[in-house]
Amino acid sequence: MERLVDIAPDYDLVGSTGEARTLNAAYPWRPPPPIELHCTTKNYRHAAGFSLVVWPDVYRQLDGMDERFGASQDVEFSIRAQKNGYRLGFILEELVAYRYRTTFRSLYRQGRAQGWASEQLAEEFGPDDFRPSRARTGSDGSSTWS
Repeated sequence: MERLVDIAPDYDLVGSTGEARTLNAAYPWRPPPPIELHCTTKNYRHAAGFSLVVWPDVYRQLDGMDERFGASQDVEFSIRAQKNGYRLGFILEELVAYRYRTTFRSLYRQGRAQGWASEQLAEEFGPDDFRPSRARTGSDGSSTWS
């Protein structure tokens, strides 16, 4: 987190990518996206909740996170902050390790919640500002991101 703290004075909120390989080696069927696509929407980067640093006055001025967005409060907050003129600093370094869900049930629930939240985000911000990245599996079993 030291790197986030180092750049925080120059921004209103900061974030980084998450490292997903070391804690998830048992799940090769769920590869992480390429680092340049981490935490991106169509026109914005966003700070993932596990790696988000925001100044308290900025958080209060934006009335905090919107709990209606459930699984994507961090995405909504980051986009809303930027649309209101706040600056997001983003480090393309994997500073925090992220563990995937380990059971089918928990993975399903997470995916369902994220799918619902993606619909909410698209409705809130429109197609010009929000288009989630999606994993695609090719006929040879390889994964790509779009």
